[in-house]
Amino acid sequence: MLLELPGIELPDDADFLWKYMSFEKFVSLLGTKSLYFTRADKFEDPLERRFYPSTS
Repeated sequence: MLLELPGIELPDDADFLWKYMSFEKFVSLLGTKSLYFTRADKFEDPLERRFYPSTS
């Protein structure tokens, strides 16, 4: 179930969402075989760390 928010347009089902990482992080992922996660309070985009009410 998707939560509809005013001013936020939902993508079509056929659309793709791409999120890229820096080359350095990619090389680190290959070398260490582990993922890097930035702390939520360090995100540059305020919508990336936004929490939405539970829909369940």
